[in-house]
Amino acid sequence: MDSTTPTLSSSSSSLSSDPVVFAKVVSPPPPQATITPPSFQSAEQEFSNTFDLILGTSLIASFSLYRVFNFLFRAVGYQIILEPTEVEKSKAPTNHVEGFSKLYRIEGLGGFFRGFVARMFKKWTHSYVLRNVLVSLDLRREFLVAKRGDLATQRSIPTYQLIYHGASLVTDIFSYPFDTVFVRMQAPRSHRLSHPELRDPNGSIECMNRIIRREGFRALYRGWYLKILQRIIRVTTLVGSYRSMKFFFGLFGLGDEGVTEGSDQTEEILDSFMFIVAELFSRFTVQPLKMLRRRLQYGVLSEDKKTVERLNIISCAQEIYEKEGWFGFYKGTFWQYSLGALLSLKQKISI
Repeated sequence: MDSTTPTLSSSSSSLSSDPVVFAKVVSPPPPQATITPPSFQSAEQEFSNTFDLILGTSLIASFSLYRVFNFLFRAVGYQIILEPTEVEKSKAPTNHVEGFSKLYRIEGLGGFFRGFVARMFKKWTHSYVLRNVLVSLDLRREFLVAKRGDLATQRSIPTYQLIYHGASLVTDIFSYPFDTVFVRMQAPRSHRLSHPELRDPNGSIECMNRIIRREGFRALYRGWYLKILQRIIRVTTLVGSYRSMKFFFGLFGLGDEGVTEGSDQTEEILDSFMFIVAELFSRFTVQPLKMLRRRLQYGVLSEDKKTVERLNIISCAQEIYEKEGWFGFYKGTFWQYSLGALLSLKQKISI
């Protein structure tokens, strides 16, 4: 070991005296094809993103269009379903086409937006209270997952329909007065001309103050129990009719498993069709209750034409049936529900 040690030290000293040059290893640049700028996308990705953008824009536009038409149809519909005290010799409109023409001819474009503030207050109150109710019950996450999830999840009762309509019963306590104001603001012009002290407010807030001052605070909740009954019946008929159609088509091997990821487009369209039909059926089922509730909210003038009587639903139902028959309970609903169903079906199929 001692003999080898000097040798190693001498060799190491000789190596240290000479400079050592290390070759610089330069890695070759990657091919130009692999260098992708952050903003670069393949043609397929670019087309997909463009398609998603167009689809999203069309969905938002169709939903907004549905809301606008929904409000316009309500404005025209109230000219038809709410009984006016006519001072004009002209015939009262019996459908949406006549109501639209007469409303625009007499009041112009502003006539379609009477009570718009009250309607927006109702929507805002409904959404705000609904959110807080869901948060307090720790159900907001389940509701959002169902609302933004697939079609089958949206139609599942525990996660969407029952939660929404159950929580909406609480929201109606706060939003119902604004709905009553909206109905009063939509009174036909002939009725407002006949009784300007009752029917011609300049704004939604003034209308609410006038109702409270002349009829009491309870008048804002007139017919509220019908709203509760309406929601219960609507959920029941919606679930029952949808499940019945799924069972019927399931006998032929269609729509028995619902819509899942990767399912056939035909199954998805069929499932959307079944849900739309079930929703329309539920709406038409509760329509008589809705008509009676509107009459109670609208109020009926007493014989001296100075106050508003609080008639019960039996008197209102007899009055509607004697004047217009069974058709009176469904007057002015075909156009509104048909348009809403078509746009809703288009939206669900696009999703």
